[in-house]
Amino acid sequence: MVVTAWNNGEFRITGAGYGLRLSSADRSTVFNRQWIHILLDLPNGTSVQIRLSGSFWRKCPELRSAAIGRWLIATSNGRWSRGSPPAFNLLQLGGNHFRVV
Repeated sequence: MVVTAWNNGEFRITGAGYGLRLSSADRSTVFNRQWIHILLDLPNGTSVQIRLSGSFWRKCPELRSAAIGRWLIATSNGRWSRGSPPAFNLLQLGGNHFRVV
């Protein structure tokens, strides 16, 4: 599935306020409401556990993590033109384990 970079509107070198946004359709069909968190493998070799909050299921389908932000910033994807965030592929490895490619 395709995901796009997400930021809460403020650049922070720490990576805080960043994540990956997926479509509501992908969230509903691929993600299980029983999951409390997912494990996400980033291309830089980092694996991060991301909690799925109640808002994730309502109106905010973002996987939020400072680790994602640090990876985006390190790969020059931490800033983008309004409405044009970089896109990536998210592969489901099994259950709640995913990889960004």
